[in-house]
Amino acid sequence: MVFAIAYEISQETYCEDFIKSLKISEKLRKTAYFYISNSHRSEIITLIKHVSESCELIRTTVHLAIYLYDIYCDYYNICNILDLSLIAISCIHIASKVEENDKNIPEISTLLEFANECWNREHIKEMEIYILKFFDWYVLVPTAANFIDYFVNMSYDFRDLPIGEFPEDENEIVFDFLDLILEDIRLVNISPSVMAAACLSATRKQIGYKDVWSPLLEELTGYKYSEIEEYVETLFILKSKINKMFKDDDQIKFVDLASSSLSKSNVTTVVVKTVNIIRPKRSLGNTDWGDNTDEKPHKKMCFK
Repeated sequence: MVFAIAYEISQETYCEDFIKSLKISEKLRKTAYFYISNSHRSEIITLIKHVSESCELIRTTVHLAIYLYDIYCDYYNICNILDLSLIAISCIHIASKVEENDKNIPEISTLLEFANECWNREHIKEMEIYILKFFDWYVLVPTAANFIDYFVNMSYDFRDLPIGEFPEDENEIVFDFLDLILEDIRLVNISPSVMAAACLSATRKQIGYKDVWSPLLEELTGYKYSEIEEYVETLFILKSKINKMFKDDDQIKFVDLASSSLSKSNVTTVVVKTVNIIRPKRSLGNTDWGDNTDEKPHKKMCFK
């Protein structure tokens, strides 16, 4: 009995320390300035998801890769879709080294299969170095996916519904809301823990809980409902827009780097249904690879 009590206390202490550590780490995330629209973001996000799914990477890897991509490309005014794609693939490789077990980290040769000879191994390695230098080699930052995994697992111990009434598809719904966060780059500056809590509340709201928030969930997440309410509504607005897009049967372009007709001088796209929104293209000038991060944003760059 004594050992059981001691174990429960140690588990509770570990969980408290774990969430505190995550919240401290999230404060170290870089800020996006949005001085220039991130051209081609929707296609690149689709590419990251496609590559990650093909490589069977976990959702925390996807979210970290997209965070790295968003922040890096927010600083530099990138020239073309191939350059952006190289950055995206490099971000996936970096994120996988942080989030995945060693055996699940994709080989560069595997990632190159999605490039159709647009780049080689050295291109990806060199790009990874530029990205890591930009982040001062600190990429161990939490995303909403890290927090939602913790919140969902712990919320099973904080249910305020009778046993048997808990919906089996709650996880699927909460992860759908989690994916919505990736669709709006403006949410990149919102604390991941806040967005994760908002996803949890939005899920309860959609399922039809009597209370979309509770004192136990407030204790678990550290947030009152008034602190996340705005973002819960944002998630439903995004969800509504996406549903309308599918209802209207809109078709959105997505970069297919594995297309057999793709080359360095001939970028092709295929049309697929997706929840992303195309942004206008920009005509940019040439400069360097962007290894000097001391200069203030935004700096044009064009890869050679």
